[in-house]
Amino acid sequence: MAPSTALSRSEVWSLWVLIGTSIAIVANSFHGDGEPMAVSFAFSLFAFAATFSLIRWLGPSFMKVGLKGKDMSKAKRPEIPETMGAVCAVVYLLLMIAFIPFPFYKDIVAATSGGGNRDVVVPVQHVETGRFLHRFPHNKLASYLSGLLSLQAIVLLGIGDDLLDIRWRHKVLIPALGAFPMLVVYFVDFGVTHVVVPMPLQRYFGQMVDLGWLYYVYMAAVTIFCPNSINMLAGVNGIEVAQSLVIAVLLLFNDFLYLAPFTPYPNPAMDSHLFSIYFLLPFIGVSLALLLHNWYPSKVFVGDTYCYFAGMVFAVVGILGHFSKTLLLLFIPQMFNFLYSCPQLFHLIPCPRHRLPKFNALTGLLENSVIEWVRPPSPLISTALRLLHRLRLVGIKINEQGEITESTNLTLLNLWILWFGPMKENRLALSIVLLQTFCGLVALFVRHQMALLLKALRAPGGVGGTTATYDVHRKRREALSPFFSKRNVLYFEPVVTQKVEQLCQLIAKHAAERTPVNLSDVFFAFSNDVATNFLFAQQADVSPDSIIELRHKVSEAVIQKVRTQLLAILKAKSSGTIREEAGGPTGKESVYDSVLDSPILPPPEKSILRLEQKGALLVLAGSELPAKSLLILFYHILADPSILNKLRNELNTVPTSASWTQLEQLPYLSAAIEEANRLSFGVTARLARIAYEPLTHTPSSYVTTLSSTPKPYILPAGTPVSITILSARTNETIFPDPFHL
Repeated sequence: MAPSTALSRSEVWSLWVLIGTSIAIVANSFHGDGEPMAVSFAFSLFAFAATFSLIRWLGPSFMKVGLKGKDMSKAKRPEIPETMGAVCAVVYLLLMIAFIPFPFYKDIVAATSGGGNRDVVVPVQHVETGRFLHRFPHNKLASYLSGLLSLQAIVLLGIGDDLLDIRWRHKVLIPALGAFPMLVVYFVDFGVTHVVVPMPLQRYFGQMVDLGWLYYVYMAAVTIFCPNSINMLAGVNGIEVAQSLVIAVLLLFNDFLYLAPFTPYPNPAMDSHLFSIYFLLPFIGVSLALLLHNWYPSKVFVGDTYCYFAGMVFAVVGILGHFSKTLLLLFIPQMFNFLYSCPQLFHLIPCPRHRLPKFNALTGLLENSVIEWVRPPSPLISTALRLLHRLRLVGIKINEQGEITESTNLTLLNLWILWFGPMKENRLALSIVLLQTFCGLVALFVRHQMALLLKALRAPGGVGGTTATYDVHRKRREALSPFFSKRNVLYFEPVVTQKVEQLCQLIAKHAAERTPVNLSDVFFAFSNDVATNFLFAQQADVSPDSIIELRHKVSEAVIQKVRTQLLAILKAKSSGTIREEAGGPTGKESVYDSVLDSPILPPPEKSILRLEQKGALLVLAGSELPAKSLLILFYHILADPSILNKLRNELNTVPTSASWTQLEQLPYLSAAIEEANRLSFGVTARLARIAYEPLTHTPSSYVTTLSSTPKPYILPAGTPVSITILSARTNETIFPDPFHL
């Protein structure tokens, strides 16, 4: 019986609501700057409605021209329309073409003399045929159009595959041809071929490696892998579309992590991830409409076109969005399926045309599909199959002569059935979708949490790390010493004074209102402002109200803030732009200027990753440690009235507007500050140093040893030596009451 093409009354009304909502959102967007994010969401609603309707209406037409197939996992094996992925792809492409003006609406209106600004009078030399073409972001438009062109090419090739039924070995390289326009634009417009080396390998290969032309081979491989991997993980109703939807939603989640409010500071990668969002939202719309028809029991088949189309969408956003490695992390099940299938793909083991699980009509369950060995496998293959069988990675049957007669097909679907037994088709599909979701969430956690933690706290020589060799440590200190000199700090005194006045006003306000104030947050905000102003020569005002969220995500916030400042400084230096602020006695506007202009530091010390790590360390140290010292000092002042009285009496000897030079001459104030610094331990782990010459160590008389007369001994050059700050600063032989000022 032919499938029904009519939409129910509820479906009609629901689709009209979606269409009306999308039209309203698009119409409202013209009152602002185009609102491309909202318009993209509106287009995704329209994409869902259009795709849902067209799939229902075009099904019989596809069957008439022979685009149909039998559902082999059903008892009656019904014939249903095939190649419905082409409908999704066409709707998607048309909407993405219509979407072109919206991401650039603000540029068209504000940066050109068109789009409502035709009355703007501009100098003739700035006008090209009536428009400020030099202001338009042509590189972004080129990336967008190249992505569309690659998608159009892959859809045409996919439809050709569905019509001609091309063999896998002949069509495996087809996606690389479709990706050619995108790779050309990447080469012309971006051209970066450096990759960051994983931290455990940086000691061997350095922080970055230039792959050159191999990077383009890698990107071509990504475009080949993504479509084919989705096509390989197939064989049950809904699995192709469902896995694609999960990947798309996870990518969308990853994109939103780079936007407000998830990131506290403007992220340099924001535009790239907005680009990704614009491509993913309509894709989710068309895919969801297809899934509702393709999920068990399927009313349509998606065809190879959808697999090509979906994989290329992911490749486009991953490559042009510059997060291809993150993209591959979301393809872990597909990678496993590919590697697991390699013996069959490369014909080490016989590979039938279709390897989908076998339907048992008696039980209604899916079972493992198998390879029947007409001739026994070679000893090597037989040994490998027996080993995999012992590891529960393959099922085999052995005859009385001990020869393998059957083995299961090497696909993830068959392996899942091998592990958990025969199951319903919808349960198998749902299990794989849940596996895809779980692996994707774990991958994103590793990408954003563990990687950031390693980067911020464990990078060699970076934040939280220590300099291994004396020579490198000396060069780093020499490069930074002028910037942190007393003379340079004195030059910065007016800014510190201004911040102190703001701090006093805030505390006075709470005192007048008789409301409590969290000194921990207030001191952190104060220290962070001072550190940021001093290090980057940029006005910063972090309010105590927003500091709570900042402190909860201090590592991420600092990394993002430092990265923003670093990129701005590098851009200014490369363009020769000099900011109006004076550079102080050292002539350096920021700490990065001191490092970048230092003749004693080698190029690896000036790499972006190293500068980012150093900047994050300085901001963290300059924010957390002074705030902790102030908090400890104020606690003891308020807890011990005698300390407060002594400080007041001493401060009364100098004018209210006393400078830092005058204040540091006060002995009791200086001692109190030093004691507060002693009790704010900072990093309490062992800080290792490696001396370049032998050291003579004489045991203390307070240390108990086996010998009654401890003898000194020599530590060879290159021996790591360390001590904990906590132990040194609370030694009772030096500080009788170590936890009191």
